[in-house]
Amino acid sequence: MSRTLGTVVRGVRAPIFREGDNVVDITVSTVLNALRDNAITARDGDVVAVTESVVARCQGNYATCEQIAADVRAKTGGKTVGVAFPILSRNRFSLLLRGIALGAEKVVLLLSYPSDEVGNHLVSLDQLDEAGIDPWHDVLSLEQFRAAFGQVVHPFTGVDYVAYYKSIIEEAGAQAEIVSMGGWYLLVLFVLLVGMTCGWALPSCVEEGERQIITQQASALLAQAASPQMPLAAMLLTAMLNALRTVGLLFVGSLSPYLAVFSGIALWAKGFGIGFTLHGMQLAHGFGGLFLAFVMLALQNCLYLPSYAYLAVHGGRIQGYDNTSLGGKALLFCRQYLWCLAAILAAVVIECIISPLLLRAIYGWIF
Repeated sequence: MSRTLGTVVRGVRAPIFREGDNVVDITVSTVLNALRDNAITARDGDVVAVTESVVARCQGNYATCEQIAADVRAKTGGKTVGVAFPILSRNRFSLLLRGIALGAEKVVLLLSYPSDEVGNHLVSLDQLDEAGIDPWHDVLSLEQFRAAFGQVVHPFTGVDYVAYYKSIIEEAGAQAEIVSMGGWYLLVLFVLLVGMTCGWALPSCVEEGERQIITQQASALLAQAASPQMPLAAMLLTAMLNALRTVGLLFVGSLSPYLAVFSGIALWAKGFGIGFTLHGMQLAHGFGGLFLAFVMLALQNCLYLPSYAYLAVHGGRIQGYDNTSLGGKALLFCRQYLWCLAAILAAVVIECIISPLLLRAIYGWIF
């Protein structure tokens, strides 16, 4: 084996870059000097990387906090703004956060724990174990975070990022709300999106004859939804059974981490149905059909999807599951998440009564 080393990375110390400097000339001279002074031979295929902040500084091409604030106000109205899962840093994100806070009355900052997406730790794994916190399930307010972990100082930077970000928001004149959330909701969202993507893609992957059948079924479904022929009681029963089937899978998934795949199947199937319906309507009636499908699905799924997601994430946190019969576990599940079941019941009513009324009002206007 003639080559014993893989990729070698070196950091090169350069002069301070200022606005108006020629970044190309400085980069070339700096690299050549470093190669000469350290007896390094450049090879074909070597890469010289220059961080974008250096390029921006030399060009004077960067936004001020005031410009960010003006953009936030123009696009959001300057009321409440949510910032989800930032990379924990003292420099770039802190300035972006200040610009956002200057343009809003309230900032809800959602932090990922125990670490951000690139591995910067907000809290350590040992601290999670000591506090008995499950990052896959537990969503913490600032007060709950402090009660569990106290003041958490980063071991390298010496910064309490939670306090630091809160102070940036408040110093900019905005109200701060800090929420810490683990990764389970992201997984739920991912499964739903994968299901929607698969459902949308399926009509494009079948033969032309099967695509025609899908188009005909979509047209029939739209007509049925706009002018239901099924008795209302039968519609309510069918929708309720479909919802209970999903809740049943989520309940099975809550019994053990090893059964969580059933929750995944329920969420994937829900997403698949939404994506398949949207694309089928679009194939049948173009963008008018896509709009009608959105009208047909949107209202009830504003209740279905959050309820299913909450049950998927928190179902396994039932107190009293140990040494309880399967029927008792089902009763505990329903009792603890009664509000979710009530929301699902409301979604069934919307699906069978309100959405068809809206669809009927718009259907004749489009067709």
